[in-house]
Amino acid sequence: MRILIVNRKAFPSVGGKQLHTTRLAAGLAGRGHEVSVVATHTDPPSTPADLGFPIHYRPSYGTLRRLVAEADVVHLNIHSWPVLTFGLLQHKPMLYVYHESGDRLCGRALHWRWWEPKCRFEMPCLWCEQTHFTKSPRHWLLDPLAQRARDRFMTIVGTCRFFLPRLPEGSPYVPYGLPMDELVPAESPRRDYLLFAARLTPEKGGVHLIRAVAECRRRGHSFPVVVLGDGPERGDLEQLTRELEVDDRVEFRGEVSMSTLVEYYQHAFVVVLPSVWEEMFGTISVETMACRTPVIASAIGGMVETVGHAGLLFPPGDHIALAERILEVIGDPALAESMAQRGFDLAHSQYELSVMIQNYEALYARLISGRAGDSGTSA
Repeated sequence: MRILIVNRKAFPSVGGKQLHTTRLAAGLAGRGHEVSVVATHTDPPSTPADLGFPIHYRPSYGTLRRLVAEADVVHLNIHSWPVLTFGLLQHKPMLYVYHESGDRLCGRALHWRWWEPKCRFEMPCLWCEQTHFTKSPRHWLLDPLAQRARDRFMTIVGTCRFFLPRLPEGSPYVPYGLPMDELVPAESPRRDYLLFAARLTPEKGGVHLIRAVAECRRRGHSFPVVVLGDGPERGDLEQLTRELEVDDRVEFRGEVSMSTLVEYYQHAFVVVLPSVWEEMFGTISVETMACRTPVIASAIGGMVETVGHAGLLFPPGDHIALAERILEVIGDPALAESMAQRGFDLAHSQYELSVMIQNYEALYARLISGRAGDSGTSA
């Protein structure tokens, strides 16, 4: 098959969707398909990399039209009006994958009921929580139109079960897949620090982790904390560690390569994901579990699905509850070992990269043959 994958960013940019795009494209190319990737908002790197497939950076409309024309199926990870238009004009089968819960609008937004204080959907979305209609005409006008276009002209794909009720009935479910051969446990893990790895932005909940660490110290438990990643909240988090007098235990080490990140996963006694927004999947949680390390995560979004049966959950934003979960792991080695093993088994049984690639192959084939759609289970 000739497959066109569209994303906002691509190599050398890092991030969940970028890694997903690269892994999927490389896997499909390795199975003999002709794969091209479009990065609509990324400049080409100074040193091109041989990834096994071409990447078209900020292509012109003419190039986009040609790429769509050459493709058997178009796979969008972001909304692109030009790609949608060219796909419709050329009668191409198209699918759209929801990677973030904030991408999907609630009924209040979709039907322009901006006078209502909140939508009636049982799981509040970011639209209701954060968007002010009177201040964002672009959102309340263009985003609902984009969602209507996607629902009407594309096959919508969900990456976790908790989000399927927000998608059109019968939308396929294709969970993320990760390269388990790169995510391996250490033979003799040290288990000598708590790890937090994320982009340092408010929605990732770093402030709640710092407060939980201070609460653990107040209760007589002190331990090293490693923070990986960077972002606009880093300065505020560093200041908070000083205010709460835990700056001697919390070390900010910035961004690291994927191979180095795996080493950090391997030797942590626990990895904490304190997000306060609906993570669609929580890639770090599965990467950690594949390295046979315990995970504690907010009971929110897709992490309830990926972590709930293998790790420990706590109410999002509740640093006291988080501190108690951390102390549970510290105080009960048998529990920590059980969590690590359950997570390892879950990651390898549910989230293998080769399974995801095969699921997308099957979905592409059905789209091309005109039999798109699924009962809400894995493709």
